[in-house]
Amino acid sequence: MNKLGIVLLGMLAAGPVAAGPLDIFGTAPSEARVILAGHDADVPEVIPRYSGTVTAVGPKEGERVASFKTSITDFELNEVKSWRLTILSGELLGTPFVVLANTADEIVVTEEGSLDGLVPGDLFVVEQIFTRRIIRIQ
Repeated sequence: MNKLGIVLLGMLAAGPVAAGPLDIFGTAPSEARVILAGHDADVPEVIPRYSGTVTAVGPKEGERVASFKTSITDFELNEVKSWRLTILSGELLGTPFVVLANTADEIVVTEEGSLDGLVPGDLFVVEQIFTRRIIRIQ
């Protein structure tokens, strides 16, 4: 899993704030310091996620592409089933899908979406975020 580190710059006041310009934290700009925040190795992540690269696409199933091979080769069988898959680069940038099934190195999406336009080298993230399906009764 990839770790994300974020550096936040903040202004902290050691005591009463003198009259004059204030920053967004309500403190004097002259008392700046760096605050580090992000994932720590000893703290479990809130949402399990994997990021990877598409290594192969297809084959087509009828009129659509429903699966692709990944750079991740150690998934458990159906480990990410029903998780949200989001494409992070290429023609399908930002497109969300729902995982129907997976093997050690392949992901299959549900019939609601098509991976047409996905190419080897595209980046993705798969997260344990469950999506609700609304069924309309007519």
